[in-house]
Amino acid sequence: MATVTIFPIASTSTLPRTSASVSYSGAGAAQFQVLSNTWVSDSAAIAVDFQVQQSFDSGASWLDMCATTWQPGALTDKGNLPALVCTASSTDTKGSRLLRAVLSASAPINVGISATVA
Repeated sequence: MATVTIFPIASTSTLPRTSASVSYSGAGAAQFQVLSNTWVSDSAAIAVDFQVQQSFDSGASWLDMCATTWQPGALTDKGNLPALVCTASSTDTKGSRLLRAVLSASAPINVGISATVA
């Protein structure tokens, strides 16, 4: 498994941060992990939106493959920052496509995202 930072911790707000696109065969999974030094003390009123989007037309149009909204302060049952596992379903027959990630927030917050690909 390899872990990469797709969005370094930086001020994020309503203007979306969009990653570069990468090729995806439709097989395999990735875990996307929130990165933050202040998550527990940030305002729970902030909505942090994260989408993994896919394109079948070389990036002309994008559809959500996985999406979630996180709120600061909330940790997992194990005390970790929130994460999202995203994968094509086992019955996916759509083949190769491009993927990208999009990160935004309802108010300014210092946050980032790492990805671990299995």
